[in-house]
Amino acid sequence: MAVRVSTTMHTAAVAAAAGAANGAKNAAFSGNIQTTLGANPVVKLNRNGSTVASKALVGSIPIVSNAFKISANAWANTTTSADADIDTGTWVIRVEKAGDSTIYLEGDLGKTGSGRPYLLTGDITDALGVSQQDLYFQCPAFDTTSTVNTAQEIVDDMGLTNEVVANLPFSYGWNLLTSTGKVVMGTIPSGNRLTQSGKDVTFDQWETDAYWEAYIPWWILYEQAGNTATNTKIELRWPRTYIKYRNSSVWQTFQGDNEMFHFQANKQGITSQPGTLDLILNGDGNTEIYFPPNSSFVIHGIGGSDVINSVDIECIFSTIQARLIVRNAALPDDRANARFCIHAGADYYPNISVPANQVAQDSIIPGAGLGRMKRITAAWRAVNFATLTNCEQAYVASEVAEDGRSGVAAMSSAAFLLNPPPLV
Repeated sequence: MAVRVSTTMHTAAVAAAAGAANGAKNAAFSGNIQTTLGANPVVKLNRNGSTVASKALVGSIPIVSNAFKISANAWANTTTSADADIDTGTWVIRVEKAGDSTIYLEGDLGKTGSGRPYLLTGDITDALGVSQQDLYFQCPAFDTTSTVNTAQEIVDDMGLTNEVVANLPFSYGWNLLTSTGKVVMGTIPSGNRLTQSGKDVTFDQWETDAYWEAYIPWWILYEQAGNTATNTKIELRWPRTYIKYRNSSVWQTFQGDNEMFHFQANKQGITSQPGTLDLILNGDGNTEIYFPPNSSFVIHGIGGSDVINSVDIECIFSTIQARLIVRNAALPDDRANARFCIHAGADYYPNISVPANQVAQDSIIPGAGLGRMKRITAAWRAVNFATLTNCEQAYVASEVAEDGRSGVAAMSSAAFLLNPPPLV
């Protein structure tokens, strides 16, 4: 989404970024604009150059994740002109310096379904006013970093087939060399859109058109056939989840810390079983796990969980990174004998407080979806899940959620590559 910035302000901000050290360039650019806009800038909705609604912010415009944020609220003290028609005219949302309309940033505005980056659900009238969700103006990236993950790898982790398969005693559709990633509940997570296999395990009370409101990212570690390594551990770091809502071009951080929890899971339903893991937290804040050969269990990990705005999701992306490390430096390095694999995915829950055994039989949650299986090597590798269309879509697209949404519950890979989430 193109954000337009007044020329003088843009030139000064670019110069500030150019003069800053790498790693501080993004902050220099956004900070310069924040300072130039000054205190109490005015937000306006303009139609054909005329202001239809406006409000003043309190203080400076906030900066969140290299974007300017206008927090959700009702425009209680708005100035409006009655019956502004969203179906006609050229609309923009604009942030101006108080008392100086020549200093601004702005983006295109349109009605719902118009494809514009900012949307109005209907005409603005004096009677109705404006009720606003969080809005973001994304800044360009000036800092350069070396990352393990890439946008293309995320796309591939959904669309390509499994690199390897886990050594399991039961047959699973996702554990075949021909299996790709899968989107299950996707971006329209209502229970009535589950396929029959999902409904077979989900209790009836959750199979309505109501949205499920909690999200839990996960990853699972497996042995492959032939694993003989006894002096190898698996190191895990940087569980991250980002959500892109339909009303914004900015990916919002759902999990940005290293919160992880791991437990033994059985090989039949991949659900929790009693047992203690050989696990430590190292000095970098990463988790190291010893996975003995021929274990009777798999290792299930989960990241930070919380409620989400289910009605407005355009895409969700979850990731974690893994590698093999030596368990005891005094003993021979046997990582070449290690055969481990991992995939990532996520589950929705009807709400944050309901436990798995009250959602589905044997706690087998249908899920948001999962990415392909990847081998774990001595080099850091990212393992990804994203709600993309380039893989199996396992939901009933014709079913309608409570707010009227139906159809495809994923983002196209082309759109994802044009506006990828933050990468590490």
